[in-house]
Amino acid sequence: MQKLSPDAKAREHLERAAASATGRGAETRYGGHEHTLRQTLIALRAGTALAEHPGRSG
Repeated sequence: MQKLSPDAKAREHLERAAASATGRGAETRYGGHEHTLRQTLIALRAGTALAEHPGRSG
């Protein structure tokens, strides 16, 4: 498994966003001993918006 710094992952997803028709790039990462920590990295191309959506409970 290759580990990348948060800055490297951000650059990677900004490149994906720039090349994507939707202008977005994202990845959810799991961590902690039992993988209970969840973080989502979202990159948006300039001029792209992320609309609100209903949250998921639980």
